[in-house]
This record gives sequence, structure tokens and C-alpha cells, in this order.
Amino acid sequence: MKACLFAIAVLALLHPANSAAQTTLPQLRIGVIGPLSGEARSFGEAIKNGVTLALEEQGDGLIEAVYEDDQFNNAKAVSAYRKLVSVDKVDVIFTAASGPSNAVAALAQADKMPMFAWASNPDVSRGRDFVFRSLVSGQREGDKAANEAVRLNYRRTAVYNVETDY
Repeated sequence: MKACLFAIAVLALLHPANSAAQTTLPQLRIGVIGPLSGEARSFGEAIKNGVTLALEEQGDGLIEAVYEDDQFNNAKAVSAYRKLVSVDKVDVIFTAASGPSNAVAALAQADKMPMFAWASNPDVSRGRDFVFRSLVSGQREGDKAANEAVRLNYRRTAVYNVETDY
């Protein structure tokens, strides 16, 4: 949530609407791609609620969010991206989860479309100037957890592994 608010604040500050020379304030359109239906819909609903809350707190109506449902599916994330860019004419993209974010990141980079990803996989943003990732990687989380287990002198541990891009 803090990353979302920060990203929206930065975009609002950088938006041409903040130029003193302008008399009318254009609207910044953000495209939000996430799982608004399907098995991960609670995650997508939380993201949508967070963005809505941030925009309500911002309060001047200069930022509009356009939502697209990817159903936590990479191909649908790509379709959603293409629609947001070509039809809805958004100025920036937000994505959720590593799989859909990875599917969209190369397109955003090629289009020079700023993209903020709620994704833990470092490959989402690696080598890309227009793609930013806001979550710590699973490798880093694992390293920190292991160091803490050693510090606490744990003798036994269990590992739970999920083989997905999430």
C-alpha cells in the first residue's frame, strides 16, 4: 500500500499538470492489471481497494485508474496491457504478481511505458529502465529467514515450496 501511494505521489508530481504554465489540468490515467476474478481475486480486490483509497485520499481527481482483470493469467495480462495502452491510452501501468508482471514487462520496456510491478521475481525489472518492482525477492526473504533461524539457534526447520511464478 505504501509503495502504491508513493508511486502515485511521484507520478502526480511529475505529471505535466503540475506545470505553472498550464491553465487546465490534464488527468493522469493509470492502468491497473490484476486478478479481479478467479482464484486470486481476493488479492486483486485488495489491490483495487488500495488504489481506490489512495486516489480518494489524493482527492483532486487528477488521477484516474482504469482496471483490467488478468485472472492471474499471463496471456490475459498481455491482452489487458495492450488494451490499456492502445484503447484506454493510460500513462502508466501497475501490475500484480511475478508471472503476469513478467509477461507484460518486456512490452512496457519496448513501449517506454512506465510500469510498477508488485512482484517478487527480480527478472521483472532486471535490465529494464521503465519497469520498477516493489517487493523483495523470494531469495532475499529466504536468506533473511535462514539467518534469523541461525541467530535464534533453531535446530529443526521445515520448507514449503510452491512452483509458480507468483
